[in-house]
Amino acid sequence: MIDPKESQEVEMTNTMEQLEISIHDLNGSFGYRTLKVTGYHFKKPLHILIDTGSSHNFIDPELVQQLGCPIRSVLLEKVVAANGNDMQVDKMCTISWLLQGAEFSVDFLLLPLVGWF
Repeated sequence: MIDPKESQEVEMTNTMEQLEISIHDLNGSFGYRTLKVTGYHFKKPLHILIDTGSSHNFIDPELVQQLGCPIRSVLLEKVVAANGNDMQVDKMCTISWLLQGAEFSVDFLLLPLVGWF
C-alpha cells in the first residue's frame, strides 16, 4: 500500500521534470527502443507501445472515452516532443490491463496521438 505522503512527494517531483514523448510515438513508427504488445482491458484488446525514450505514459482521449475510464484533472504540463513541438496536457486517467497473465495499472496523460496502427 502506498503512503499518501509518498504519493504527494511523487506528484511534486513529476511536476519538476520535463515531460517528453518520442517522435516515434507521435507518428506511429517504431524505433529500436519501441515494443508493440497487445494487452486486454475488460476483454477488449489494446495495442500498447512501450517506448523507453518517453518519460511518461500517454493515451489518446478518444480511446479513454471508448474504454469508459474516469478522467481526472491535473496541473497543466508542457510535453516536449522529440521534434521540438510543445503540447499541453491537463488530464490523466488510470488504466488497468492484462498482459500474459500479469495485471498492470498505470497512470496515463491524455494527449491526442495520430498515426497509430
